[in-house]
Amino acid sequence: MAQIYYSNSKIFGSFAVNSADTPRIAFNVQCNSTAQSTVLALLAVSTLRMKCFWGPYICVFAGAALAHYDLWNLVVSKLGGAGAATSDRRLLVNFVRHLVLFAALGTMYAASSAEVYSELENLR
Repeated sequence: MAQIYYSNSKIFGSFAVNSADTPRIAFNVQCNSTAQSTVLALLAVSTLRMKCFWGPYICVFAGAALAHYDLWNLVVSKLGGAGAATSDRRLLVNFVRHLVLFAALGTMYAASSAEVYSELENLR
């Protein structure tokens, strides 16, 4: 007999989950997200106006990935930070997460700043 337990998730809120269905639910969410992202990407590639559906979808999932501690904990452990103490590891995970965020923002700024400044000159 499956047990029902109460889950308090930071991302999805509080809800009751049937323990027998938990792997199936996680698999369905992951497959549906991947399938939906693929369909929206194909729409965005085939019809340029359809990128308005794919862009926000990818932004939400990128934000969720950036906030997901377990994902960054895995990245740090693969990079060689497995021997750190718990408090040091949390600090290291947060540092790597913020480093990647600022590197991405800096790269986007460097890639698009010349074009933005040239368009701003055209406005004068």
